[in-house]
Amino acid sequence: MANEGGLSNNPADPGGETKYGISHASYPNVDIANLTLAGAEAIIKASYWRFDNVDSQEVATKLLDMAVNLGLGRAVYLLQLGLKELGATLMPDGEWGTETLASLNGSSEQDVIRELCTEQQSYYVELVAKRPELYQFLKGWLHRANEV
Repeated sequence: MANEGGLSNNPADPGGETKYGISHASYPNVDIANLTLAGAEAIIKASYWRFDNVDSQEVATKLLDMAVNLGLGRAVYLLQLGLKELGATLMPDGEWGTETLASLNGSSEQDVIRELCTEQQSYYVELVAKRPELYQFLKGWLHRANEV
């Protein structure tokens, strides 16, 4: 939750009204303005947390942060791209499963963290190249990508 703030409604943000990382675009039936921290945590746990069996808490926390910001599928896809860079033979599909978990747990924690940061940075830069109106978010996103 350290990277998620209070209520915001920046017209350039594709998520629209957002609070604690929960956006109206992703959760149109949630009263975002009145969402409590406990409510947001419950949504995040139900929707994004899949990492109980990850050996490294640092990696699991980074993955959760990525999932809240990018979506679970994209976070897993970026993880899979990073694992391929480390020699894994899995095919990136954005699905969290036993093969991804085994590849992750069989890799060096520091190597995985480095790859996650690199893949996340690359994603943000490519996104802004495609959608220049999002440039205003790039500095914050890159800072987030480098946090562990």
